[in-house]
Amino acid sequence: MIGMTKLPEFIIFFDGTCVACNRFLRFMKHFDKGGRLYFSPLQGETIKKFYPQKNEDLDTVIYLRKGKILKKSTAVIYSISDLGQLWCFTKILLVVPRFVRDWIYDYFAKNRYRWFGSCQYVSNTYKDRFLN
Repeated sequence: MIGMTKLPEFIIFFDGTCVACNRFLRFMKHFDKGGRLYFSPLQGETIKKFYPQKNEDLDTVIYLRKGKILKKSTAVIYSISDLGQLWCFTKILLVVPRFVRDWIYDYFAKNRYRWFGSCQYVSNTYKDRFLN
């Protein structure tokens, strides 16, 4: 876990016990060549600074992007597009109406434990960019 006085501009808040979420984070860290993205579990303390009404529903990925809170499919699309290079083309998915994108997101989120199982997030893997 890192100690900082100023929190980063790009933080992905995720379910810390979800295998699919952890695979997504590995993907994001691998392709984040600029090292701009940070990660924090929804069950942690950092989210309370930005989202005091903390969603008790852990089915929602939250992306803090330059001070703005994005959720669900919008969070996924923008976080991937912020990887830069050709990843910016994922923003084309924003033409799909949000209610459709979020319906697909919710279906995946509802079934992810059945499809992928659960695990304990290992913070040592992302120690340099992990916030509690």
